[in-house]
Amino acid sequence: TISMALSFVTGIYGNMILLPSGREAQFMIACIAASVFNGIANYLLIPKFGSEGAALATIVSTLVILVITTWKIEKEIKIERMGQLMGAPLLGGVGIVVWCALCQAVLSSLWVCTGVAIAGSGLIYFAALALLRHEFYDQQILPVLRKVAARAGLGKH
Repeated sequence: TISMALSFVTGIYGNMILLPSGREAQFMIACIAASVFNGIANYLLIPKFGSEGAALATIVSTLVILVITTWKIEKEIKIERMGQLMGAPLLGGVGIVVWCALCQAVLSSLWVCTGVAIAGSGLIYFAALALLRHEFYDQQILPVLRKVAARAGLGKH
């Protein structure tokens, strides 16, 4: 569970911040360093500690990625923007989990539940982006919505 939590945070740093900002090489270096560490740690720890040694190696190697990516993010992107960048996706994620649990509790048909869950999840996520004025919403979604509204004659006259 510790490794999963660390992997979640590392995934956010790497996949949602470093990769979209054109820093793929930095994320790759962090992953390679962690993989090398993990291999060495497994070689040293598994013979003596078994599966607990493997788990410890995985946790520490995930920490290696977290330390390297956090250092790169703080140095180049500034972590104080993290709340602004992550607030809407986290709110949307929580909303999606609640929505899907509600669909599963209320709807008996698997196909209906799946369709309603998918449609509602998309709406919830976009609503979270719009509500918190996430930069993806402002830069990507809002211009498309404005074009659609203008073509439909819903723009300002």
